Amino acid sequence: MPRLTNHDYLEQRQFLLEVWNSNRNVFTILPYAQQLELHGFYALTKKLNDKDAVLHRQLVTADHPSLPHRAGKLYLRIRQALKPSDPGPSDREPTQTKAPRGQRGRIRIHSLARSDIKVDKLAQLLLEVAIQRDAERRANGKEAG
Repeated sequence: MPRLTNHDYLEQRQFLLEVWNSNRNVFTILPYAQQLELHGFYALTKKLNDKDAVLHRQLVTADHPSLPHRAGKLYLRIRQALKPSDPGPSDREPTQTKAPRGQRGRIRIHSLARSDIKVDKLAQLLLEVAIQRDAERRANGKEAG
């Protein structure tokens, strides 16, 4: 398998950035951990010029030598998911299928990973949860007593 050149890396990163900014739900075809691997290797939420992006690639590869290979496979899965399907009659009716037995009524949820955690929002959320739990404990304590 040929080595990933800096030029190829920058092209792949640019493609993924465009997908991230225009149709990021495509990333949900990947499990959460794999989305984080893509973010980790390609730094999709960081504003980097080409020189800094290549430096990021070098640093992350030094820390995680197998990440470029894994991220490359994930990049190909995103590309494949965005390929137009085989051309066919445009008036064809969508195919309806029944859910497999035992899975009817189930809802499948896909998560979208974001590598940049907004610490202030997370802290606010945790504080609100703590306040709510404290209020519930006090209310239950008064009712029981």
